[in-house]
This record gives sequence, C-alpha cells and structure tokens, in this order.
Amino acid sequence: MDQVLGQMGSLFFTVLEDFRAFLLGLDPLTQLMLIGGLVLLLVVLRLRARLAATSGQRALRRKYRKLVKTGVAEWELPFRLLESREEWDHLPKEFLMELASRLEQRDKIIEFILLVERDDFDREDFVRLMNYEPDTAMHELSVMLTDHATELKVKRAIAVLGLAIQIDPENHLAMIDLATRHYSSKHYAEALPLLEQAMSLSREARPQQAGSAQTLHDMLGLLGEMYEDCAQRAGPKTA
Repeated sequence: MDQVLGQMGSLFFTVLEDFRAFLLGLDPLTQLMLIGGLVLLLVVLRLRARLAATSGQRALRRKYRKLVKTGVAEWELPFRLLESREEWDHLPKEFLMELASRLEQRDKIIEFILLVERDDFDREDFVRLMNYEPDTAMHELSVMLTDHATELKVKRAIAVLGLAIQIDPENHLAMIDLATRHYSSKHYAEALPLLEQAMSLSREARPQQAGSAQTLHDMLGLLGEMYEDCAQRAGPKTA
C-alpha cells in the first residue's frame, strides 16, 4: 500500500511539473486566461453542489409542510418524513421511529436524509443496521457517521459529528473528534463543553472500547491539556 501511495504521489508531482512547464511556455495573456478558466470552473462546480443541497432541503421542507397540513401529530412528523422517502418505507417501523425520536428536529431529519441519499456513506452498511435492536442500531449508526467524518473537511465533518452525537449521546469518540475539530478551528467556547463531556464519557468507557487502559490514560491526558488551553483562550464565562 505504501509503495502504491508513493507511486501515486510521484505521478501527481510529475503531472504538476509538466503542467507548470506547459504554462511557462505560453504567453502571459494565455496563461491568465487559462488559469482564470480553471478558477471559474471550480467556482461553478462548488456553486452547483450548493444549489443541489439547497434544492434538496427545500423539497424536504415542502414535504414536511404537506405532512403538517394532513393533520399528522407533531410528535409523529419526523417519523413520517423519514417513512415518506422512496425505498425507506420498507425499513422497520421501530428503527425509523427510534431514529426520528433521536434526531427530533425537522432540520436534523432533513440533514440526515440528504446525507444518506447522496451516498455520502455506504448504503449497504446502513441497511445492515436493520439486523440490530433499535438501541444497538443507533449506536452502530453513530459510529458509522463518526468514521465517515474522518474523510470530510472541517465544516462538513462538524455537521456530521453533530448528527452522530445526537443519535448516540454516549459516543465519546464522536465527542472527542468534534471537540478537536472546534479546537483546531479556534472555536474554543464550542470546544470547551464538548471536551468536558468527552472526558466524562471516556472515563466511563471500558478499556477495550478505548483500545487499552494505557491508551485511555494517554487520551484523557491529552483531552485535559486541550481543556485547560480552551478554558484560558475562551476567557471567563459570562452570566
């Protein structure tokens, strides 16, 4: 694997160097037009992705409003929104009701639906959760989201980890990851309560859950240092 990654890295830098040489061979005006075209293409692609997300959110909100107008009880609306999705109505009612009760808020439900339906993580793994009891399924789903967040950039990862924690508030690994993301982004006030909860949950974790007793001890030490730094940087709490 390391050899393959090394070869890929070498190929990337070779292509980059060839492109640089190609650019240097062009006149300044052509260089400017080419670079401008590439920048514009990246902007368009990002804009399309944002518009697609916004469109999906609007469609789901319209669906939610339609459910409200049908007289569905307020507590049942999140479940009905999940159940209304194409190919979701065959999922066990107990699973969907448990998920809806944990996500609870309309926007959280919508965020989760968009995450799953856009194949941000493996749907087969999602379907595999149906073999578990609801509580275990929720824990496994939370772990799945936590693992998926490692592949994402900070802003997107923070949103996904938030879902993971809402689905399983005792997922200490998601809590640690989210706190670390906030800390690295200098969001010290947001990181502080998360670190406090993460340390509490980590102390209650069995050693095998954290890898080993020594790993748990080391992790708590690092979290404690991060917590002290956050406390200083966040400043005194206001009443």
